[in-house]
Amino acid sequence: MRRLVIVSVASLNEHHRASYDLLARSGEWEVHIVAPESLGFTGGRKTCDAPPVGASYRLHPLRLAFEKSGRFVWFRGLSKLLRILEPDAVFLEEDPGSLSMLQAFAARPTAKRIAFTVENIARDRFADALGAVRALKPRDAVRDLVVGLLLTSGQAATSGLACISNEGERLFRAAAWKKPLEVIPLGTDTQRFTPSEQVELRAQLGLSGAFVVGYFGRLVPEKGVHLLIDALPSMPAEAMLLLDMFPNFSPGSYAASLLQRAEALGVRERVITMGVSHSEVHRYMNCCDTIVLPSLTTTRWKEQFGRVLPEAMACGVAAIGSRSGNIPDMIGDAGLLIPEGDAAAIATAVTQLASDPALRHALGMGGRQRVKALFSVEVQVARMESLLAAC
Repeated sequence: MRRLVIVSVASLNEHHRASYDLLARSGEWEVHIVAPESLGFTGGRKTCDAPPVGASYRLHPLRLAFEKSGRFVWFRGLSKLLRILEPDAVFLEEDPGSLSMLQAFAARPTAKRIAFTVENIARDRFADALGAVRALKPRDAVRDLVVGLLLTSGQAATSGLACISNEGERLFRAAAWKKPLEVIPLGTDTQRFTPSEQVELRAQLGLSGAFVVGYFGRLVPEKGVHLLIDALPSMPAEAMLLLDMFPNFSPGSYAASLLQRAEALGVRERVITMGVSHSEVHRYMNCCDTIVLPSLTTTRWKEQFGRVLPEAMACGVAAIGSRSGNIPDMIGDAGLLIPEGDAAAIATAVTQLASDPALRHALGMGGRQRVKALFSVEVQVARMESLLAAC
């Protein structure tokens, strides 16, 4: 049996390992997962979830250094672990231009090394560095130069590339990537994320009789959550907004500004906030009538995958998303697309779904079928196996 080591920050959370557990059950790979021992979040720190009873993979929690920057994540003890395990392949949920890739290359140069990149914006880091010098921004110049060097060396050390989106594939193809490449989604567990009645939970949250508009994910300006607040007064009176991940309301925070915005617009009582563990997200998604991801493209970022969309779609929840980055490819014809930065368009889309239960149901069921066909853990595993074979 061949041995595979998966290096994954996201695997701090047990449910992010579903695809890797399935891969281990195939019998072709002995799967080891390297995840952070703990990870800091706004308002606290989370320790690594233990494997569930009967898990087919082996988990190796390691301490992180430089944990706030993906490219510069360094797992303490990873080199030693790779020398002990002597894997045939290492699959890193990182860009090729990352310290983790160089760490894996140095420790196990004979193994296949696959990078799983979320990159979807074409940039020349050396040109960026030169532009920063001309603009008298030395810190930006140093950063872009270091990243450029890291990309050059990391891509040379990479055996194959997994792109999280079609946009990413087009980007690397245009840059004349010659090594094996496959589009591989972050697989959604359609057994965990499945339609279910949540009458009691809706009642506990004060949502009985409401039309529930959900947002799940990071609370940062580029996710456009403020647009949901702005749209709420123009939504039907029964519409309420369910917001996830509010651990920190410190003065000046984006989270605090959202509630201040709702107060100013007179809709604070229609905003329900909660902090939900990853193991419970599917229950709260099933409290929603629609989920909205109103992401906003910036010069350095656009939506790279939008994992909450396939999770909600797998629950049969009708999706609304902006046209930022990967969202149109994710939703396809199984949801409603809106222009970026348009609160009025959000309100119109929500009103359309609230007034048309048949459309809402059709989109919900179509979304679930789309996820099973394109974004499930089974699809992720099949494409991983294809890429591993090609390297």
